[in-house]
Amino acid sequence: MSSKPPARARSAFQFYQAAELSAVKREQRELSAAARRAHASECALARASGARPPPTPPPPAPPGMGAAMGELSRRWKALDITGRRSYVDRAEADLERYSSECRAADAEA
Repeated sequence: MSSKPPARARSAFQFYQAAELSAVKREQRELSAAARRAHASECALARASGARPPPTPPPPAPPGMGAAMGELSRRWKALDITGRRSYVDRAEADLERYSSECRAADAEA
């Protein structure tokens, strides 16, 4: 009976994603929080001066996963070959691991 199939090889972008996604999401949360604080400050200043608060709605909640992945993709495309090298090297090593595990699984079959 055969064991579990080998885990698929990961791409260079997937290694980059694993390394950078949390930082991108954190940056987006901080930007969103800063926008909310700025809007709250505008409202408070308007109230203090006796004026009505600005009619604009408060900024939206922090962006979701789609926005984070879009930003991550933009940054990946902007990386030069030197910046991508470590991720490409890891992907090549993972592809070799995958190929080796596939050959071993085929030999068992």
